Amino acid sequence: MPRNAPLILLYGANGYTGKLSAQILQREPVFAALRDKIVLAGRSEAKVKEVADANNLPYRIFSLEGEEDEIDVHLQDVRVVVHMAGPFIYTAEPMLTACVRNQCDYLDITGEQPVMQLIHETYAQEITNAGILAISGVGFDIVPTDCLAKRLAEALPGATHLDLAICNGPGAALSRGTALTSFEHFATGRPMCARVNGEMKNVGVAYTSRRVPFPTYGTKNAMFLPWGDCYSAYFSTGIPNTNVFFPAPALVAPFVYYGSMVGAVALKWIPGLHCLISAAIPKIAQGPAHHESNIDVWGEVRDVATGRVATGAVIVPEGYLFTARAALLSAIRVFDGAVTKKAGPATPSVAFGAKFVNEIEGVTELDVVVRDVAEVQAAAAPAH
Repeated sequence: MPRNAPLILLYGANGYTGKLSAQILQREPVFAALRDKIVLAGRSEAKVKEVADANNLPYRIFSLEGEEDEIDVHLQDVRVVVHMAGPFIYTAEPMLTACVRNQCDYLDITGEQPVMQLIHETYAQEITNAGILAISGVGFDIVPTDCLAKRLAEALPGATHLDLAICNGPGAALSRGTALTSFEHFATGRPMCARVNGEMKNVGVAYTSRRVPFPTYGTKNAMFLPWGDCYSAYFSTGIPNTNVFFPAPALVAPFVYYGSMVGAVALKWIPGLHCLISAAIPKIAQGPAHHESNIDVWGEVRDVATGRVATGAVIVPEGYLFTARAALLSAIRVFDGAVTKKAGPATPSVAFGAKFVNEIEGVTELDVVVRDVAEVQAAAAPAH
C-alpha cells in the first residue's frame, strides 16, 4: 500500500468511544479536515451503519477473526488505522499484524500492558521493517501520563523513580468495552506488573500505597494498580522504576491485594463464573455521562542519588471525551506526518512531544516544580 493512501480507518465505530469520536468529528471544527478522510468500520453491519448514517460517514464491515485476505482488502486504501474495538487482548494482534502486512500506521486507545508489549517487543522488528508507526494508548490515560512523565524526566534528568497517580471525579463510570477489557485482563490471570529496575515485575494489585496531593481533589491515600503506564513510561523517559496509583482508603489496599488472589482462584475453579460475569458486565456498565467531572493526573520523579524531586500535574476532561479527541488528533498528526518519529514502535510523547496533551481541548497543565526531598517531606508533614 502506498504511504500516500487517502483514508483513516476507525475500527470499532459502534463502541462507546467510536460513537463519541464520530459525533465529535462532525460537531467540533478542529476536526473538519478529517471528515473527508475517515471511514468507519466494525464487524456488526447494523450497529456500524447506524453510527455512520447518524454522522454522514462511510463505513466498511469486516471481522478481525476472518482470513487475512478478507481483512487486507479493506486496508488497501488506508494510511492510518485507529483501533477502538476491545477487548484489546483479543483484537489488537490481528489488527496490528494486518497493519504490518498492508503498511498502515497503527494507533489504538487501550492502556493494557500485553498490547503494548506486542508493539514494543513481539512485533517491534516487523513494525520497523514495514516502515510504519505503531502507537498504543492514544487516549486516556496514557496520553496525559506519558506526556507528564516526559516533562518531569526533562525537568530532572537522571531521575530513578517515577510515580503517577490518577483521580477521577465523583460518579465516574466505565463503558461496557472498558469494563470487559479490565475483567478479561484479570480473569485470564495475566501478571500485575510494575517497572522495577528496568524490568516488568509481577507485584500484584495494591502491593504498595502512598499519599498523593491531587490538585483538584486534595491529598488522598492511593494504592498501586498495574496500569499500562508502568510499561509505557519507560520508553518515553528511561526511568527504571515506575508505579501507578489510584485513590483508595488505607484500609482497603490489603483487602484488594489478597482479595484479587482469591478472585483469580475462584474464576479458575468455579465452573461458569467467568461466563456469568462476562454476560453481566454489558448490562451493568452503561458508560459515563458527559457532565462528569475532570480528572487529575499527578506525577513525581525522584533521583535517589541527589535527593531531588520534580512534581507536576495535568487536569483533563472526562476520560472518554478526552480519548475521542486525543485519538482523532493523533490520527491527524500521523496522517500528515507531523511526528518526531516516522516509523517503529512509539509512545504518544515520543511521537508527538511532551506538549501534545496541551493541544487537546479542555486540558489544564500545571507547572513542574523541582525541590529537595527534605522540602517535600516537610511540606507533607502534618501541622503540630
